[in-house]
Amino acid sequence: MNCSCDEVLAMLHAFVDDEADESQCAQIRSHMAECAECDEHRDEELTPQRQARVVVAFDGKVPASMQTRRSQRHQRCS
Repeated sequence: MNCSCDEVLAMLHAFVDDEADESQCAQIRSHMAECAECDEHRDEELTPQRQARVVVAFDGKVPASMQTRRSQRHQRCS
């Protein structure tokens, strides 16, 4: 079952905080693979503490997708 953007956004906090169940995670991941806008919302939900956990999970390297989005946001805000 595919989720709508509204459904994904409603579950986003639980997903980012690793509180969503397996079924929800699968639905959200599937939706975000097809929807760049929701994928970007996920990155915006990442607080500095959450971002640090992501970096640690990637052996201290900031994932390329996160670097690109940070750069794009920085350019928009400058």
